[in-house]
Amino acid sequence: MPWRLVIFVVLWHAAVVGFAAAVTGRAPIIGRVPLARGEFFAAVLAASWTVSVAGLWVIAGLGMLLRAAGVVSGRGLLGYRPLFAGLSALVALLAGGLVWARWVEPRRVTVTRQEVALAGLRGRVRVVHLSDTHSDPRFPIEDEVVARVNALAPDVIVFTGDALNRRGRAPAFRAMLAGLRARDAKLAVRGNWDVWYWGGIDLFAGTGFDELTAGWRTLDTAAGPLHVGGHAYTDDARWRELLGTPPAGGPRVFLYHTPDFVPEAAASGLELYLCGHTHAGQVRVPGYGALVTLARHGRRFQGGRYLVGNLVAYVSRGLGVEAGIPLRLGAPPEIACLDLVSAPPPRR
Repeated sequence: MPWRLVIFVVLWHAAVVGFAAAVTGRAPIIGRVPLARGEFFAAVLAASWTVSVAGLWVIAGLGMLLRAAGVVSGRGLLGYRPLFAGLSALVALLAGGLVWARWVEPRRVTVTRQEVALAGLRGRVRVVHLSDTHSDPRFPIEDEVVARVNALAPDVIVFTGDALNRRGRAPAFRAMLAGLRARDAKLAVRGNWDVWYWGGIDLFAGTGFDELTAGWRTLDTAAGPLHVGGHAYTDDARWRELLGTPPAGGPRVFLYHTPDFVPEAAASGLELYLCGHTHAGQVRVPGYGALVTLARHGRRFQGGRYLVGNLVAYVSRGLGVEAGIPLRLGAPPEIACLDLVSAPPPRR
């Protein structure tokens, strides 16, 4: 490939990022969530790279046509056959990835199994964690979610927020929750979308789910008491206000929509923190991970299991997609099945 083309592409990306930094002055706000500067630049670079490949392919293809028609001659950039062949392969790859991300992966509901050892349990408690359904008529996965969850025979089901993309999907969302079966309890907290846009809707009426707006519940499970706390999403959250007064005498699980307070939860001595919100980036780049998480700690808790001190945090990939970005790539919808088991006694 000609060196001048390489130099052009590098300068193009540098100019795009420099322009973005100059225009914004700071990281922009998506909806009502600030986007971290690093995430913003990663997203801009990804978009710039995609546009560059498509644009160069069009230019090279036009050059090939002009050469074939005898309008131009020579072996300059416009007539560089290897370049056109390479760009064609990249464009085909991008197009295939887009088709997969839009029409295939958002419907590929997966089950992730984890085992979490907690001191104070006398047996096994199966907790199924759901998050970020963003119920949407374009991706009707509710029936599959019900079948998958009930096949796991959970003791407890928890939902950590962001129910709908559209107000009209509330009946479908409630029908899904009502169809879920749990032996001991079904608990839910509201996410940022639920608080900002659907505050006037009773999302959990008739579903069997108890909504935790604040505070703690003690569940009487076959393995002993399990304390579950939770709080609805709030824009001006302070950890101590969210936490309240955790009960003593048993493992404590905290439900919140975002992973914003994982470090504080670890410092407070909690054992398990369940959340969602990030969608694991929704679009993940191989070798890099999530482009955007819209979370306080950026990509630090982008999705999956984390151990912070003695705290286990699980950040769900969620089940749905943001309304304006109906794509999933490298981050398929997730049902998290967490088997809470008795921790072994400490070594002497």
